[in-house]
Amino acid sequence: MIVDVLDHQRPHTVSGFGEVRFSRALAAIEHCRRRSRTVVSVHAFLLSCLARAAAEHPAIVTYRHRRKLVTFDDVDVATMLEKRLPDGRRIAVAYTFRAADRRSLAEINWEMRAVSRRSLNEDPAVRSRRRIARLPGFVRRLVFRRIMTNPFRLRRAYGTLAMSTIRGPDVMQPLFTLPPNLCTASMTIGSVTQRFLPDEHGHPVLEKVLCVGGSVDHDIVDGMIMMRFCRRFAELGGTAAGLDDAFIAHTAALRAAGHGLSRRAR
Repeated sequence: MIVDVLDHQRPHTVSGFGEVRFSRALAAIEHCRRRSRTVVSVHAFLLSCLARAAAEHPAIVTYRHRRKLVTFDDVDVATMLEKRLPDGRRIAVAYTFRAADRRSLAEINWEMRAVSRRSLNEDPAVRSRRRIARLPGFVRRLVFRRIMTNPFRLRRAYGTLAMSTIRGPDVMQPLFTLPPNLCTASMTIGSVTQRFLPDEHGHPVLEKVLCVGGSVDHDIVDGMIMMRFCRRFAELGGTAAGLDDAFIAHTAALRAAGHGLSRRAR
């Protein structure tokens, strides 16, 4: 199934990689974790930053459909989440956070926690992908072609923007990955490493930096738009956007309401 999807990668894809200052964000995540008494996911934080940056640069969620360009109002981010099976095994499952640009970081973080704990058998997109995976090979390829050549079907099946992560808590050396590009833009989060970088006075300081890689469809997005989008994502990630008192208060409200989590999971 994965090979069938990758066969439809956009032909005029441009890829690149870079680094984001991350010391401030990591400190803010730890602060929010202690204040809210809730696990704050780096994955959720970066997904929120990515969605906000894309909303400010609509070309990132623009697709060619026949002879027109279609720009979606919402940023639906498809990503991979790790789920634990009853027998203890862990598997990666694709999940789409709908309208991620219109939702707070607390909502995205809470939903990510809930999704990682519950069964996705009732999720329409997951059920659709599982039905496709059971089809014969030649039928499956035809279905994928119909999905990948129609942005409205692609949005229903996967989303309008893709993000994956390969980072792990024990990986400290620089690790970059260039993602396959099924959407107009895709991003992969790599490891967190350390660099000597200049501070505001030009003096070298040891900073934690996040390694990121990305791919865009150059038929839709030109270099200047891509640069501004990447700069905005780096700004949001580097300044710990959304990791503030409002996040702590909203997380407390979600916990009190018990949205999506059982008492044991909370």
